[in-house]
Amino acid sequence: NELYSDVEFVVQGTRRFKCHKIILSLSSEPLAAMLNSSMREATTGVVEISDIDAAVFEILLRYMYGCEISIVSDNVFDVLEAAKKYDVIKLVDRCASVLEQHTDDLDMIFAILEAAMKFHLERLADKCCAKILSGDQQICLATTFVELSADVVKQLLRCDSWTMPEDDIWDLVVRWTQINTAEVAPHQAMQPFLPFVRYPFLSAKKLFELKQGGWVPDEDLLDATFFKLGHCHPESMHLRRFHPRQAASDFEFEQSSDFEIAGRAGGGCCIRRTEFS
Repeated sequence: NELYSDVEFVVQGTRRFKCHKIILSLSSEPLAAMLNSSMREATTGVVEISDIDAAVFEILLRYMYGCEISIVSDNVFDVLEAAKKYDVIKLVDRCASVLEQHTDDLDMIFAILEAAMKFHLERLADKCCAKILSGDQQICLATTFVELSADVVKQLLRCDSWTMPEDDIWDLVVRWTQINTAEVAPHQAMQPFLPFVRYPFLSAKKLFELKQGGWVPDEDLLDATFFKLGHCHPESMHLRRFHPRQAASDFEFEQSSDFEIAGRAGGGCCIRRTEFS
């Protein structure tokens, strides 16, 4: 409605929307700051928008004016991004609710998780992770895992719901680094993910292999070894890496006289064992 309008939005150089500063200011703090200041947009009464689709911007405006809007899978990501940019909190929540309804769709769930991570929607991110890790993880993650962003990979690694053995989780992340960071040295590529590895629940054989390859820091190796031997310091037990994932019960460590920890003051440590269980 052009009656009493006092600001005009020009979207992508074609669509024009005549609006009212008071209504927009009550709905969006960023718009309030823009329209009630000495900025050029406030003095000229014309705001140019080039980074939002006109149809999406119209949905944003209609919501702020209290009109009916339609948010569906085809536009929800764009509407969410616009709502976050202009800090329209209730519209963000509505978009998150729409996305929650699609977390059963394997074709969408990874994109939903990416959006949840990008816009700090923790509840939605947790629900996505739970859904992803609730089914057959080998099938769900085999082809899609390598296409995820590093932030999403780290979010998944934080979860306890893995039914894959920790050894297989390690191999999955290594494969991600091989495909997505081929130009980076393998040890360097793994660094961002190491804090999320549950070393105590890697098999003894895997720990030995990783130590031989220089993958496991001495401190983590000792923690994992003493945990398996039942000598973990009580103060360490609250740390995330000592919390078992769902599959952790698949691993057992047999104490044996063939197992030895060796080290020296100021130096590193090593493990020696003739056989690993």
